[in-house]
Amino acid sequence: MRQSSDGAMKKAALVREYVELVTARCSALFSLPLLIICNQ
Repeated sequence: MRQSSDGAMKKAALVREYVELVTARCSALFSLPLLIICNQ
């Protein structure tokens, strides 16, 4: 039981890291056109 919960926690941490990476990339891709539009 302990081992399975440990694996689940590791998986959750990996998923969280992946989500943060994806959201950071998406926000960067989203804010770039906004910056270009605002600077014109």
